[in-house]
Amino acid sequence: MGRILIVILTLLMPFGSVYAAPKHSKPAKTTLIAPHIEAVMGLSLARNGAEGLLDITQTGSEAAIKRLILPGSRLDRPSQACNVEIKSVPIKLENIGAPEGMTRYKADVANCPFVFDVLDGAVLVTMKTCAITAAQCHIDAGGLWGPPALRMTSQRILQSEDRRMAADVAARMALRRLIELKPDPDLLKEIIRQHVAFKVDRDQQCRDYDGESRIGFCAARLTEAHAFALGAQYERTLEADKIHKAQILEEKHHRALMRKQHQQRLKHHAE
Repeated sequence: MGRILIVILTLLMPFGSVYAAPKHSKPAKTTLIAPHIEAVMGLSLARNGAEGLLDITQTGSEAAIKRLILPGSRLDRPSQACNVEIKSVPIKLENIGAPEGMTRYKADVANCPFVFDVLDGAVLVTMKTCAITAAQCHIDAGGLWGPPALRMTSQRILQSEDRRMAADVAARMALRRLIELKPDPDLLKEIIRQHVAFKVDRDQQCRDYDGESRIGFCAARLTEAHAFALGAQYERTLEADKIHKAQILEEKHHRALMRKQHQQRLKHHAE
C-alpha cells in the first residue's frame, strides 16, 4: 500500500493547486461546478454526436424528454444498425440525486431504464443494453450524448482543451485530498486503479465521437465527469471519516463514564 501511495504522490507533485492553471495554457477556471438540467434543454443531443436523438424540454415545473430515438443493432442481424423512436412522449424525468457529483435523471423508456448524468451541453448515459422486440432492435445507448462536430463553434472547440486540462487538475486535487483522508486501503487501491486507467478508458470511449480529433469535446466532458466523481467520492469518504471519529469519541466518553460509575460504586462499598 505504501508503494502505491508513493507512486501516486509522485504523479501528483507537478500539479500544485487546483486553483493554478497549467503554465503552457491560458488561465483556466479549475473550480468545477456541476451544471443543472437547463444546460442541455433545447439541444439536440446524439450518442457520440452521431447516433440517435435526445431532446429535453421543460413541461410545467418538471424536466421531460420531448423526443427520443435510441440507437442499437438488429436482433436478427447484429451487424446491421437500427434506431427506435419512442412515441410515448413527453417522458417525465425523475431527479435521483447526484451519486457521482453530477445531477442524475432517470426515465422509464419501453421497459429500458434510461439514466444519465448532466454535463455542460451533454449527458453521460449509463443505460444498460436491452431489447425492444417489437422493433427487433437491441438497444445500446450508453456513452456520451452531445452535439455533432459541425454544430460546434470555433470558440467552443478552443475552450475544450482548456476545460480538459482544468478538469485534469481538479481530478488530481480530489485524489490528493482523498489520500490525505487515509480511507480503507482496499477502497483507496480501487480508486487509484480507476484513476490510473482513466485516460486509456477515456480515449477508447471518445474514439468514436464525431470529429473528436478536431474538437476534443468528448475528452473534455469525460474528464469533467471523472473529476466530479472523484469529488463525490471525497465527500462520501469525508462524511464516513467524521462518523467514524464521532463513534470513537462516543466510545471513549462511554468508557470514561463506566469507569467513573465503577469508581463511585467502589467508594460507596468502602464507606
